[in-house]
This record gives sequence, C-alpha cells and structure tokens, in this order.
Amino acid sequence: MGKKEYINKNGEAIPRTTEILGHWQPGLDSLLCWAAGHGSREDFLRNRYRAARSGTQAHTWIQQTIEGSPRLSDFDQRLDLEQRQWAATSYEGFKEWSTTHFPLIRQARCEVQLISDAHGFGGTADLIADLHDGRLILADWKTSKSLSSSYIAQLAAYREAYQEQFQRQIDEAWLVRFCKTEGAYEHRVISRSELDRGWAFFTAC
Repeated sequence: MGKKEYINKNGEAIPRTTEILGHWQPGLDSLLCWAAGHGSREDFLRNRYRAARSGTQAHTWIQQTIEGSPRLSDFDQRLDLEQRQWAATSYEGFKEWSTTHFPLIRQARCEVQLISDAHGFGGTADLIADLHDGRLILADWKTSKSLSSSYIAQLAAYREAYQEQFQRQIDEAWLVRFCKTEGAYEHRVISRSELDRGWAFFTAC
C-alpha cells in the first residue's frame, strides 16, 4: 500500500506530518539501530518495516471494529506468521482498552483526513470522537515498543489541522499504545497545554 498523498486547496502536494517530524534529528536512525542492537542500519530499518506492516494490519482491524464490521480473518498476504501474531496481539490490547473507553464515546469517526492550508501539511487522524460528557477528543493508535515525545507533536499538528478545517476545538488527545507481544495497552491523556508545547516543537521542525 502506498503512502497517502495530501493536496492543498491550490492542488499542490504537501508533506505529511511524519515527514516533517522525520527531519528533526538527522542521525536518529543510526542512533536507534545502535541502541536496539540490530547491527547495521539496514537491519534496523528492515525490522522496523516489518513491525510497521503488522501495525498497519492492527490499525485496519481496529477501524473495522469501530465501524462495526470487523473482518479478523482477513490478513495482508505479505505478512509472515510472526507479523500476523504481532497484529493479533496488538488487537487483543485494543479489545482490552475498548472495554474501558468505548462506553465514554458517543460518536466516532475513523481515519479522518486532515489538511492545513495555513501551515502546509497533511495527516490522518486515527480517531475523532465526541464523548458523552461533551468533550471532543483526538486519538492516535501506536504499536511501537514505547511512546515517543514526537507523537505528541504529531497529535498537536493533527489538532491544529482539524481545528482549522472543521472550526471545532479539540479538548484533549488520547495517545494509545497496543503492545504487540503482550496484548496489553498504555493509554495517555494529552492535555491542551501539552499539545500547545507539541505544536511549538512541530513548527520548529
């Protein structure tokens, strides 16, 4: 599956939020592959790519479940057995998370495409949800080993684009990590002030 292309109102292609954030530390890949003990940069990137594909499968199942039509028997045929297990375990984490957090949600929209003409970037929010208490939240799913501070900057950019595009204020963001090896989850609430700091970081990239 190719990467999504984002087009502004003038018909011009604009960068993704993750592309912009990817430029903030040029030596990051080399540092990470050294820290992860994977040897060469090529080996590290290959392993990261494999994990990302399983994460995409988990995202697909999560979206289908929220929209009411889960098709858990459908796998990306390019995934090997280990990748399929990672995706299935991440999905188990999502099911555990949903028992606590789904009751809070009144209305949900998945895979919301966002464009900021004012700042020249695009992205796709995993979830925008109206809660029963009146709050509007933005959520992003992760299947990484840990939560990075750059994820807050990504959510801050999504908030900025959503508010520009839809003229509604996001009250808070949820950053949710589903562990691909244990079926557990980590749920972090990102406040407006944290998102403000994340936006300052994003605009400095």
